[in-house]
Amino acid sequence: MMTGNPSETVFVVGDHLVLVAIDGQDAPTSLEVTLHLDGRRVRSFEEVGWRVPRYGVADLTFYWWSARRVVSVPLGAPTEIDQVEADEDIIFVFRRPGGWLLVCETSLRLVLGGQEVARLEYPDVLIEAYVEGDQVVLRDASGSTRRAAVKSRGLSPVA
Repeated sequence: MMTGNPSETVFVVGDHLVLVAIDGQDAPTSLEVTLHLDGRRVRSFEEVGWRVPRYGVADLTFYWWSARRVVSVPLGAPTEIDQVEADEDIIFVFRRPGGWLLVCETSLRLVLGGQEVARLEYPDVLIEAYVEGDQVVLRDASGSTRRAAVKSRGLSPVA
């Protein structure tokens, strides 16, 4: 949880400078996230404030996620902002061709073209995730490790 004065984080992505300013004055109710690209303000977002934003880069697309939303900004076309929302806290996000793989608190979701096309539910809270080839490896709060295969339009548990 963030409180107090705005904080800034700077990322260098290729030849671009991305600055993210976060005002947590109203946390945990809300955060204001303002994105700047190469010295120009792109946009501000009002986010739920109980999780600090996290960040990623894939194919010269900078993305960040809050508890309930993923926002991606193609660095060559910053007006083409893409957003995906979830009804469960988002823990990790991985870029997939045409969409996103969202690791949420108790589910794994494949989002393509802005629509959720597949979901796997888990009995415990997920705390760690990484991708190995065409599989996602997930570890939950009880210490169990699970795997899921990521297909072009689906997800399936791996025994």
